[in-house]
Amino acid sequence: FYWHSSPSLAERGLKSELLTSWLQILKISTVFGTCLRQGSPRSFASGPPHRFKCPKCQSFLTFTQSDIQENTFYCATCNGWFVVRDSGQQQNVGGVAGGVHLPTMPAKEESSQQASPAAAAPINLLTPREIYKGLEEHVIGQHKVKVALSVSVHNHYKRVAAKMASQDDEGGDASKGDGDSEGKAATNFPYSSSSNEEQAPTIDKTNVILLGPTGSGKTLLAKTLSKLVSVPLVIADATCLTQAGYVGEDVESVLYKLYLEAGGDLEACQRGIVYLDEVDKISRKSENVSITRDVSGEGVQQALLKILEGTVVNVPKEGGRKNPRGDFISIDTTDILFIAGGAFAGLENIINSRLDKASIGFGAKLKKSLEDQVTLSEYFDAAVPQDLNSYGLIPEFVGRFPLIVSTKALTREALVDVMTLPKNSLMKQYQYLFSLNSVGFHVTKEGLEAIADIAHSRGTGARGLRAITENLLMESFYVAPSSNSAGSDMTVFVDSSAVRGVRPPILLKGGVTVEDFLEEYGEDNGEDR
Repeated sequence: FYWHSSPSLAERGLKSELLTSWLQILKISTVFGTCLRQGSPRSFASGPPHRFKCPKCQSFLTFTQSDIQENTFYCATCNGWFVVRDSGQQQNVGGVAGGVHLPTMPAKEESSQQASPAAAAPINLLTPREIYKGLEEHVIGQHKVKVALSVSVHNHYKRVAAKMASQDDEGGDASKGDGDSEGKAATNFPYSSSSNEEQAPTIDKTNVILLGPTGSGKTLLAKTLSKLVSVPLVIADATCLTQAGYVGEDVESVLYKLYLEAGGDLEACQRGIVYLDEVDKISRKSENVSITRDVSGEGVQQALLKILEGTVVNVPKEGGRKNPRGDFISIDTTDILFIAGGAFAGLENIINSRLDKASIGFGAKLKKSLEDQVTLSEYFDAAVPQDLNSYGLIPEFVGRFPLIVSTKALTREALVDVMTLPKNSLMKQYQYLFSLNSVGFHVTKEGLEAIADIAHSRGTGARGLRAITENLLMESFYVAPSSNSAGSDMTVFVDSSAVRGVRPPILLKGGVTVEDFLEEYGEDNGEDR
């Protein structure tokens, strides 16, 4: 039809009616042609039940018009559109219902009983002692925290394995076959719910929150734990999270990072571990009610509540912001263990005011000085949920973490051990760096103690050790590579005098060894030589 201007309104109305009639005819022919392609002359409204089932509610799908894509079906129960895709000799059904991406499900019931490779992946259940031993190789001290993390991780995955074994037992009883033994082997769990006469209770998960001063090893514990357990573990930064609709990352981005860490395996993702670092930075900024919304503080805590407790979260398939028309991944957080950590600077003042209230007279308790690291650790050990609420965490958020443990501030002796004992210790790193230029590196015991004293006095913990040694060895890193171009024996010697700034580190060369130098000048006495 070609529409053109006409002085007659009657002719214009006649052409409009003809255009509408032809459009209806074209629509009917399109529906009829689609029905012929599918081999069914009936309309989608009165069509018989199809052999394909809805992947969400298992209802039979009804044929509908395929203007968007071939083999399109409609589920009246879910009010969703679905597309049948040909996968080899078997037809699969997948689609979108209510803006939620549904996974592809087999149309035949026989194929749905086959276990997926992800479900059959075993869970390596390490004992608490094995987990503790692995943490001991990389982290110095913190016995209480190591025990708490070892027990929490072991009990959590023992709970997950028992849940999987219970589901396999139910499937084995229904099939009357050998599926029960296969289920137990898949979970690598020696116990089953069928061994008990009564039905096993449902075990809730125990999330953990770590307190402690900076540089005490909280993040290092999480990184080491990710290497020990055979499940995906992601370390997420809570400072970049904001409430939905504001600039920043949504809380669902944490689960998307876990999904990527699992390699796209949804089953492995749903039993992973999430470590929320710097969780103290999302505390409520003020006790007073303000007209402005705390989108990066209390708003983030409220958004994390259901995720921490356990629910099905719709995560964007491509990451980023939520798009109502985009695809989603449904992740169940029931079996995901959450560990939150933070320095909580200033919490010791809240605990001090609660424990040591001001009083006068004989027998009055005086408030202790918080500059002592030992006293600071004792206060963190005495932390209760009430103190975290006063700090700025809402009660609902703190209630999702039943276990509260704290790390202790590192002493001078512990700082010396941090520099020498772990596999990835600081002194071993410097020895390797100098060895790349065929240069030796030696630090005396007095030099290590002097470095530990400076770091302890600054209150920066283990993180402050690198700041001290980098400034100390800057000239040595500058001079040693060019001075050892001929490949002769050369050693960088550091003692307490070099650490205190009396003189720079000594560069031993010309065949002079550390033993010869110490034999000639004696032990380090802190004087300039």
